[in-house]
This record gives sequence, structure tokens and C-alpha cells, in this order.
Amino acid sequence: DITKAIELYEKAVNLGNSYAMNNLAHCYEHGEGVKEDITKAIELYEKAVNLGNSTAMYNLAICYRYCIGVKNDITKTIELYEKAVNLGNSNAMINLARYYRNGVGVEKDINQAIELYEKAIKLDCNNKEIHENLENLIREYPSEYIIHCQSKYNKLETEHQTLKIAYQEIRDNLVDYAPGTDKVKKLENEFYRNADKL
Repeated sequence: DITKAIELYEKAVNLGNSYAMNNLAHCYEHGEGVKEDITKAIELYEKAVNLGNSTAMYNLAICYRYCIGVKNDITKTIELYEKAVNLGNSNAMINLARYYRNGVGVEKDINQAIELYEKAIKLDCNNKEIHENLENLIREYPSEYIIHCQSKYNKLETEHQTLKIAYQEIRDNLVDYAPGTDKVKKLENEFYRNADKL
């Protein structure tokens, strides 16, 4: 019952619920259960954005991109996508990846596009569109993908060395400060095994 849903959204909006703000904004934007009112939709999206709602950030970015109730503003679009990405919104990751791939409103950056697609896949691994986008990007820019992978490998290698040093310190502390007991010997042996695997 859309009428009941609108009523409940309005009550929740009055209580400061950002999800209700986003949902009610969507209804006003598309005229679902209420008379279409783009100004009201934008106002509600903005309130939800100010409360940190990543879906509202994504929706408001779309409005700025396609002049829905606001002037086209690619800078604002990217800013909203970036905020939504930082909050883990996979749809924003996909759109921002496209911008980096094509140099829309940002400097073209294939590595950044790959990273965004990979993040989106981690959040939404069953989304075929993301996989296809990444696959097409790799086919089009194989050398950039190799550089991206090498960079990731180097980062992991650095983290691996840091972890190895940490294990060594723990092993040394066990030997220096708590030698001899069976429990400590067991722990020490476990740390040696784990450290040797690194």
C-alpha cells in the first residue's frame, strides 16, 4: 500500500530517519504515491546526505549529473560519488569507475577505475555488470592492469615483511621474558611455525 508507505515515511522523516528521507525523496522524484515534486525530492535527498546516507548521496549525484531539479554540476556529482564510495556504496563505485575510465570530470586514471571495480565486486560479487565492466577494461588496457597488479603485489610484499618482523619481535619477547613454561613453549612453537610460513 503506497499510501500507507508514504505516511510511514513522513513520520520517520519527522523523526530524522535518513533512509525514510531517501525513500520519500525517490517517491517525490518519480511521482510514486505522491504528486511529482522534484524540488521536494532534492530537499529530502540533501537532508539524508547531511545525515550520511550513502544511497541518498548516490541518488543526488544522479540528479546533478542529469539536471534533475538542479543544474548539471559534474564536480558536485563526483564529490557525492566519492563520499558514497567512502561509505561502501557499490553503485557509486561503478559510476565513479566509469568516470575515471573515460576521464569524465576527472583526469583519466585506469588504475583508479580498476580499484573501484574491484572494491565493488567485493561488495556485490554476483553483479555481472561489474565483472563485465572490469573484464572489458582489462581487455582494453592490459598493460595498465599488469602495472596495477604489480603495485598490489608490492604493497602485499611490504605488509608481509612488516608482519614477519612483528612475529619475530613476539618470538623474541617470548624467549626473553617468559621462557621455560610448557604453555609458553607451545605458543613459541606456534609462532615459529607461523613466522616460518611467511
